[in-house]
Amino acid sequence: GCRYSAAPYYGQLVVTDKNGITLVQLPSISATVLLSTQRSSPVYGHPTLVTPGVLIFSTAQRLVRFDLRTKELVDVGEGVWPTYVPEQHVLFFWESNQGSKQPRNRVVRMRSLSRPADEKVVARFSDVWSSRIVQISSDAVIFYGADSRVWKYSIATSILSPTGVERCLPMAWRSKTGQLICQDLDNRRTYLAYLTGQTTPIPIRSYEILGYSPNYDAVI
Repeated sequence: GCRYSAAPYYGQLVVTDKNGITLVQLPSISATVLLSTQRSSPVYGHPTLVTPGVLIFSTAQRLVRFDLRTKELVDVGEGVWPTYVPEQHVLFFWESNQGSKQPRNRVVRMRSLSRPADEKVVARFSDVWSSRIVQISSDAVIFYGADSRVWKYSIATSILSPTGVERCLPMAWRSKTGQLICQDLDNRRTYLAYLTGQTTPIPIRSYEILGYSPNYDAVI
């Protein structure tokens, strides 16, 4: 956000590490452990909000649903890096490569949460890299794909089309300006990109973007 802003940030921040899942109440740093994993090995990451207070994480090549209120943890199948699109009630995720004979195979799947049996492959390609699946509108997501390019997928039309953005790992969508927050494949620097390919540098170096807040126009 604004470098010289004195205004605090408000809200709840869910933090996961080797100790488990913790809830932080902003602007304080008081934290409450919701789920301890100190006696087990899983580390939960890449959360996506499904309903208020309910998240889906990926851990150990599987997807799990976690309720912040009841602290109930439920396995929902294989996959990593989930992204939920609430307007369409669908969950995007990468197919797990655990045990795969070809570890560079990348497969993006879409699953209907209103009809769990309804699932299909959105994209399939071979590459060293895979990225977050980033929602950019009520009907579309983007992700790193074939030919080292960012691709856009329309849920309504089931059309997968290339964008003008190349060699970018999508981090988040800056809704205020309609730009993708990218991490460069070569130097790992962060920059902004329109889907046409036009780019703008930003003063963030050597960090991973964990999320974007449209209310504050700020990244974590």
